[in-house]
Amino acid sequence: MKINLFAKSLVLILAVALAGCSSNEDPEYITSELVSLSCLHEAIAKSSKQNFEKDNLPVWLTEFIHSLKPDNGRDVAAFQAKWKGEVVYYVYDEYFSCIACATFKSDGEKLDWSDNDFYELWESPLNWEIIYLSKSKIHDILYACGLKDHTRSETEGETILFSEDDIVSFNVTTREIKFKDMEPPLYQRLKPSHEIEFHLGDETLFTVSSFVGLWDSRIFEDIVLCWGNQENIALDGYYLYDCYPFGLDTESVRANREKNKAQWKTFINYLGSKGKLKK
Repeated sequence: MKINLFAKSLVLILAVALAGCSSNEDPEYITSELVSLSCLHEAIAKSSKQNFEKDNLPVWLTEFIHSLKPDNGRDVAAFQAKWKGEVVYYVYDEYFSCIACATFKSDGEKLDWSDNDFYELWESPLNWEIIYLSKSKIHDILYACGLKDHTRSETEGETILFSEDDIVSFNVTTREIKFKDMEPPLYQRLKPSHEIEFHLGDETLFTVSSFVGLWDSRIFEDIVLCWGNQENIALDGYYLYDCYPFGLDTESVRANREKNKAQWKTFINYLGSKGKLKK
């Protein structure tokens, strides 16, 4: 697999440990005496580079990265630092189920945590340099993910319901959002989800209370994705309404509409920039 090379001058320095997370004004850097491991993913998200590989990576590291078969569906990154006078490497893959299962010595041998103190390594104020990056396209697009029982499922990939590529158009007047045909169909994807989060890259735009149909007897005072037009029940399709049932006018509905105003504007402007708006 050929790795795309961009901007070989990219340097991203991280201090990594197991608590707290902060960043300075330069988005290419995250620095703190104590920075949580989750900041690795945050740093990847903030990077302006989509793909990057430093010159002269160790052969064993290149082979290991290739074995992961990076694609644009998830983040894969490699970092290096000096610890106790020795170069160590850490490979991050969203699909990994453990924190340190890909931490190596300079010769490619995995660190033996029966001989090394995991917390000593990660709590040390090391400068981690990113030396390889294959960034998920999800950082740059509009997409929605489903929450099951108000929590994400175990892997982010399982929660993705649709992206901007699946959207044909959005009508700002009727609030109808038209989708391409999907397999499995969208309504089947939506069934397990109690809530739906709309994201633009790494920013959460708004949370949809539920997927409902015109037959639903429940009441929702925040945004819903509805099957059917509440003003004309003869019309099918998906609609994003401020509440359910249509016309509900409570203090909570008004407050939520105000809360979502800026995010709605971002949502509409973005779809407009993609030529997907109808009026």
